Amino acid sequence: MDNTLWQELVEQLYDPIFRFAVHMLGSYEDAEDVTQQSFLKAFHSVHQLDDPTKAKAWLYAIARNQCHDHLRSLKRFFSLRALLPQERCIEMLSPIGHELLRAIGSLPRMQREVFLLREWHDFSTVETAQLLGIAEGSVKSHLHRAKSALRQCLGEQNAESPANLDEEED
Repeated sequence: MDNTLWQELVEQLYDPIFRFAVHMLGSYEDAEDVTQQSFLKAFHSVHQLDDPTKAKAWLYAIARNQCHDHLRSLKRFFSLRALLPQERCIEMLSPIGHELLRAIGSLPRMQREVFLLREWHDFSTVETAQLLGIAEGSVKSHLHRAKSALRQCLGEQNAESPANLDEEED
């Protein structure tokens, strides 16, 4: 991969990878470190990327693994507090946005990852399955369960659920 193509890839995917890391880690500082580590690792192993059309999924896989490694190194588990944005950003959320983040944080790990990849990071079912190393049917099942849990959780707290949770799952 030449330098121009690499630079375009970084410019296109740095912010989405960073946001993914924030959702996984709950800390902007940790997410920044993990994002930089992910791109550094990708740069050093770019020769292993056989198909440049799969660069997005490849980088997300590296970032996901870096997030898991970071969490293991800190010996902490996913928790509601870790998944919420830092205090300075909570005030900017609408009440439904705040409740949605709480609800997402309460999902089991695999449902949370599938939901984040499919709904917030626009991965297809196939891409999500490949990234997480699970069957496409499992992606659909986890997504369905996540949306059902979110509808139930938000329905208990709000009379209306977000419209995007009612969309058809592919």
